[in-house]
Amino acid sequence: MQRSLAPHHVHRRPRERLAAAVRAAPRQVRTRWRKTPPWARWTGAVGVAVLAIVLFFAFVFQWNWLRGPLAHVIAGRLHRDVAITGDLHVHPWSWSPSASVEGLVIGNPDWAGPRPMATLPRVAVAIRIPQLLRGHVVLPLVEASSPDVRLVRDRTGRANWSFGPASGKPLKLPAIQHFIIDDGRLRIDDARRRLTFEGRISSNERVIGPGRGVFTLTGRGSLNGEAFGADVTGGPLLNVDPTRPYPFRADVHAGATHIWAAGTIPHPFDLGRFGAQLRMSGPDLADLYPLTGLALPATPPYRLSGDLTRIEEEVRIDGLHGVAGESDLSGFVDVKRRKDRPFLAANLVSRRLRLVDLAAVLGGGPKHTAGQPVSPLQAAQAAKLRAQHRVLPDAHLQLDRVRGMDADVTYRAETVVDRTWPVKKVLLKVGLDHGVVTVDPLRMTLPQGDLSGRVRIDARHAPPTEAIDLRLAGATLQSLIRKGGANPPVEGSLVARARLTGTGDSVRAAAGSSDGVVSVAVPGGRIRQSLAELLGINATKALFLMLSNSHQQTPVRCAVADFDARGGVLTADRIVLDTGVVLAKGKGTLDLRNETLDLRLEGKSKTFRLVRVMAPITLKGRFEQPKVGLDLSKAAGQLTVGGVLAAVVSPLAAILPFVTPGTAKDADCGALLAEAAGHGAPVRAAAR
Repeated sequence: MQRSLAPHHVHRRPRERLAAAVRAAPRQVRTRWRKTPPWARWTGAVGVAVLAIVLFFAFVFQWNWLRGPLAHVIAGRLHRDVAITGDLHVHPWSWSPSASVEGLVIGNPDWAGPRPMATLPRVAVAIRIPQLLRGHVVLPLVEASSPDVRLVRDRTGRANWSFGPASGKPLKLPAIQHFIIDDGRLRIDDARRRLTFEGRISSNERVIGPGRGVFTLTGRGSLNGEAFGADVTGGPLLNVDPTRPYPFRADVHAGATHIWAAGTIPHPFDLGRFGAQLRMSGPDLADLYPLTGLALPATPPYRLSGDLTRIEEEVRIDGLHGVAGESDLSGFVDVKRRKDRPFLAANLVSRRLRLVDLAAVLGGGPKHTAGQPVSPLQAAQAAKLRAQHRVLPDAHLQLDRVRGMDADVTYRAETVVDRTWPVKKVLLKVGLDHGVVTVDPLRMTLPQGDLSGRVRIDARHAPPTEAIDLRLAGATLQSLIRKGGANPPVEGSLVARARLTGTGDSVRAAAGSSDGVVSVAVPGGRIRQSLAELLGINATKALFLMLSNSHQQTPVRCAVADFDARGGVLTADRIVLDTGVVLAKGKGTLDLRNETLDLRLEGKSKTFRLVRVMAPITLKGRFEQPKVGLDLSKAAGQLTVGGVLAAVVSPLAAILPFVTPGTAKDADCGALLAEAAGHGAPVRAAAR
């Protein structure tokens, strides 16, 4: 028995010990776990969990499982439908983790139509973790392959690129070290700015030399039917540092408009802060509206430059200088957002102004454009005015532009050059507030006296309404006529007042519907006697004075003309010219609708005259070229009686019907001037 038991005992002993050890292991593990510190227990648990997650993501998880949740998150942020139709790739195990999305489709709001806002076949983004830990966001890669984007804004201002309340704040992008847009397509339909753009956009970085590179962003297409091109270049993006300025250049061509800028962005790519040298040129400043959204005035061809600065929602141009037409221009322009609207403030000065350049604001221009710097719009307007034999332009006010911004602009011209109007200086202060334009003051300094007043245009409703109140004070006839040299044909003070209201979106329409009063007065002066005799059709006396080249003068006791405007027609309530030798009275109309006048003046001698023809002087025709004549129908009786006397009595008797005893009396100048003063003409100041 002992022999048989010994080997068996020896054989089973190791197995028993192993079983005992196995039974004792859980107790030992539990004992050691209890003795382990709590922090070590949690560290171990987290490590095991992380290892499990890593193994799960490495061998089991598929990133495409997140396409639906990711699209849902993006849709919630953008407040519109979003779909991801392709694969989602993520590479997280790097100091520069990256992700790419294929088949990203962003829908439009219901009002913008069924077509998607953007279709992006592939979008890739990478981020640097070390810079992120230091508080800087640096993207080593942003890539969009063949994006197709359609931006839409309606007349009410709704825009499909606005994903929340409109703020107007500038775009702030992180530092991007490699920015690629490959064969991008962009279409913009902006009903509010009346802008359409369709073109292609691409960007990349290219090597221009050993260790040197340049970033380029280009756009080509058509803007409102005209060729458009934009080229933006900058320093190499590979080593871009968010704490160091980034240099850039921009060159934009939109039709005949050219904009060039070169500057730096202090913190790439915070587009809310940058500075640049700016140069602009083009046929008309108003053409900048599609690019800037600012309702700038119409001008002749211009060339301007200055220092451009942007700080958040404020854009300022200091040191602005250049020319518009043949007039120089300098000053500053500042644009900021005020109550969700652009507000433009400017102070501009011209050392030398050609008055016709300022007339471009109203749609006017030089009568003959050959050799003159004019915009295509001015040239077309001038040709139209010539063909129609008109003076008042009918260029239409862009109501939507005027309603879309506010402004406060001061303009001063220190010297004025014009062959027709004797203006020396100009001062304008223009305000624009929610569709209401005011020009107050409007002042033109004459060689003597000035023309001043205010203009108000209410464009809040269509058609707009206009109100004008102009006052001429301190002026002299000799300075306005500018003929006769040292011996002007007429001298004296001249005052006037015009208060008119009208309706229409052009100067012609407003004038053609105007109501109000116009009063002109000459409180006193002198007139060449030969001209005064002609007013009374005193043939012999006037002829004698003219043949003798006499500069003999006679007093102008007073002259008054009052007009009542109704529906664009100015009807003369009275026209009186009282001289020392002749009292002339007249009547007639000025029709602003078709720009014609029909005036007549009939003079009576105050002293005996041998030959006086009873034929009123007429002034008829278009404003452009009125004609002076005689209404001989009034003298038919004189001619008939003269012929009979010549046949019956003697040839010398034919003169008898033309002899006048000179019974005209002096006019009541005091009452006439008092009434003119009642109409607003500054008569008292002129009398002093």
